[in-house]
Amino acid sequence: MDENLLDITEYVRAVRNARVEGRLLVAVGGFGGPRGHDRVGVLDLRVEGSTVLVDAWLESSAVPVLVDALLSEGLEVREGGWDTMYATGHHFAWTSDGRGPFEVWSREGRVCTIVEGMFRSSNTPVPADAIAAVEPFVGGDWIERGVRLRTSDGTLVTVVSDEDQAPALDPTYDGLNLMADVGWTHALARALAEGLGGRPIVDCT
Repeated sequence: MDENLLDITEYVRAVRNARVEGRLLVAVGGFGGPRGHDRVGVLDLRVEGSTVLVDAWLESSAVPVLVDALLSEGLEVREGGWDTMYATGHHFAWTSDGRGPFEVWSREGRVCTIVEGMFRSSNTPVPADAIAAVEPFVGGDWIERGVRLRTSDGTLVTVVSDEDQAPALDPTYDGLNLMADVGWTHALARALAEGLGGRPIVDCT
């Protein structure tokens, strides 16, 4: 991704020109971009998946202004994060605003949510009060990265995970690379822990 900088007006214009079919998520992430900016995407959340309507760098202080501007357009808007780096596309995006149910979305659809005291995903629903910790994790070979839940009886429930072959293919890949690449797992873990009412985070990276 080049350093495509937009202002609020350009973001709103792009959303107006898109055919919004669902709710919007203003997702903040990125790594290594222009100073004082975040990589901010506006995603259209629909049953069949999340579609990126806008993806650019925006001044960090302008993010709340963007949300207000989109709300003034009569749109339903959530705030959250996504797993982008400087030049990589997203796999996952999530809410973190507390204005509705916590949700994680992939390009294919909603991955999980927390509603009525239950964590719900494609796995068996887990009562929120049975969740002891939220764990960002990395596999022993550094290839798999993700976030999981640990229940009070020790059961592990994967929320999301992704694989990156760089550690196996690049002999110069080191701990600093890994730390940057897994930053999204910590951001997601914080949002999920908050969505669960303040569960502890156990860093397994």
